[in-house]
Amino acid sequence: MIPATYPTRLNSGHREMIVGKVTGPVAAERWSTWIPIKVNAAAGAENTYGTTSNIGGVRIYQEPSLTGLQAWVDYVPVSAVVDADANAWNTSAAGFIPVYGTYA
Repeated sequence: MIPATYPTRLNSGHREMIVGKVTGPVAAERWSTWIPIKVNAAAGAENTYGTTSNIGGVRIYQEPSLTGLQAWVDYVPVSAVVDADANAWNTSAAGFIPVYGTYA
């Protein structure tokens, strides 16, 4: 689960979680060495963090270069998944954190 003190940056008055893309994530290490995310681009999603709405998500900023940075200190290691929406915010083997922002 993402702790309340995850690495962030301030952008236009909003906090964004700083993420780093994990290449070749190992499924068995989900939630232990990387966080599964799913980009939610639904209209209004950026304004619903902290609500029970399923269209919401955590704002993210993808760090362009991880050189010299430490996972879990400077950024949260993540990988995009394609799991069902029913498991949003769930820390199960099929769960994920919905996010809002650009992820490539």
